[in-house]
Amino acid sequence: MPRKLLNMSSNSSISLSSKESVKANTSTVTNTGRIANILRKKRSKEYMSALNKLDIGDGRLKQTEIDQIINTIKGEFPEVNLNGILKGYISKCYLGGTYEVHTLTFVLEILTHYHTGEVLPDDMERARSLAKKGMYEYIEVYSDCCRAVSESGDVSVINI
Repeated sequence: MPRKLLNMSSNSSISLSSKESVKANTSTVTNTGRIANILRKKRSKEYMSALNKLDIGDGRLKQTEIDQIINTIKGEFPEVNLNGILKGYISKCYLGGTYEVHTLTFVLEILTHYHTGEVLPDDMERARSLAKKGMYEYIEVYSDCCRAVSESGDVSVINI
């Protein structure tokens, strides 16, 4: 059963923040390219650490820890509104047995740990084979592509 860890509002807009949109004053194509370039940047150690904390132990975090994680994730891309384009995160599951991967939605809701053969929700299934290999810390699943993030925070854009 899904367990909501963090409550972040979502809508389906895809844009730069209002400050950046006014400053940019360019076409949608240019903004889309700019967003893609921003999302290709290396992830910070703080961002990597925040995402790793979400799958520690039984997942029970204090509200202050949850607030820090939210702020770190929002602070990684302050100029981009990820609502509607970032579907969530998927990574290899190390629980053992038949467990293969686990997922986390963009609103930071742990869905579950998935056994071999269980179907993943939404667009997460397309990143499963890459995640279960364990070559990357996690895969960010977006509406148009996946971004595989290595332990060092380097990002590879993958169209799967």
